Amino acid sequence: MKPDNTVIEAWRGLAAWLVLYTHYWAIGEEASALWRFSHTGVDLFFVLSGFVFAPYWWNAQLQGPRQLAGFMVRRFFRIYPAYALALLVYVWLKSVSGAPLLYVNEHLTFFHVQSREMAFYYNAPFWSLPAEVEFYLALPVLCWLAQKIRYGFFVICAAAIFARIFLGAQHDWQTQDSAYIAMHHLPGLLCEFMLGALAWKAWQAWGNFGNTTNAEAAHVPAWSAIALLLAMGVGGWLGLAQYFAMNADEGVRAGVLKGQMGWLAAVCFAWMVLASVLLQQGIIQRRLLEQRVLQQRQSRLNNMVADGLQSLALFAGKVSYGVYLLHSAMLSLVQQHSGGLLSGSETKWTAAGLTLFVSVVMHELWEGPCRTLGRDISRKIQGP
Repeated sequence: MKPDNTVIEAWRGLAAWLVLYTHYWAIGEEASALWRFSHTGVDLFFVLSGFVFAPYWWNAQLQGPRQLAGFMVRRFFRIYPAYALALLVYVWLKSVSGAPLLYVNEHLTFFHVQSREMAFYYNAPFWSLPAEVEFYLALPVLCWLAQKIRYGFFVICAAAIFARIFLGAQHDWQTQDSAYIAMHHLPGLLCEFMLGALAWKAWQAWGNFGNTTNAEAAHVPAWSAIALLLAMGVGGWLGLAQYFAMNADEGVRAGVLKGQMGWLAAVCFAWMVLASVLLQQGIIQRRLLEQRVLQQRQSRLNNMVADGLQSLALFAGKVSYGVYLLHSAMLSLVQQHSGGLLSGSETKWTAAGLTLFVSVVMHELWEGPCRTLGRDISRKIQGP
């Protein structure tokens, strides 16, 4: 279901390192006020999930029992094995520190977003996973509704945005009322997934970009249009970041954008993702045309550079889930075992390197094999 694997994997890698940056460098008085908005890397993950699963909104592939079962099996093996291993690490860290082992059953079953304390007890980034799972569970029903109702997708999208605006305006951060909790589950976050799906739909509207072998026949927007989309996304995100830097959490909660910063950041990310897939399609098309006139040596050099960038993007996406899940644990381990030999900056860079190493090992020995197993089981369920 990934229409453009390289671009999406690159964005996944960026999202994971934005979250790592948030917990390593975007805190404390010495942190850059502007880059404290890096916590919206979580919202980027939601947009990317919406983009990847967007084709389901416009076809019937999730309506048969075998298709549904195969989809759920793939999603389980994509999310749960790596999460369970990471949760085990954080439970162990709590245990050796002497802290009580609370909310374990809630975390094992993705029911842990009932309060901030429960959601953040083991690892702050865990809060986003229940909403991701809820999206997977709701997607078949939502897609069925979208195909049965006239303009169903856009009706659901508008309703999701309205729900987020309403919940954001009504929630109370201090008391953690029902609106606050709902805002961190699918009722409040569905719009971010759907913004990713809208980006995919806009991408498709400019041509059959899912088939890169026919890149020369695809209509690619003018470079100026792509640049405008990218400028809107980057400029919008930086504008929101500047607002956040000037007002901080307390000021945002007291202002007109109370509860709205996350989905507005998702709008900006959707523009950026759309611009990037259009940009890559334009580059592919241009390369195909240039290869007819370039000398073989120059064409080979261009291909080597492109292949190198593609490999880097795929690698970033491959380790992104591990980076997202484990970076807090690696920072704790380095802080506890450095013996005071490392400065604050050295501790963070060491933890970042350790996070990358452990994420690669986890992917090769556990996450990747589990995903392959899930795909194999899914194929057997769905049959020929």
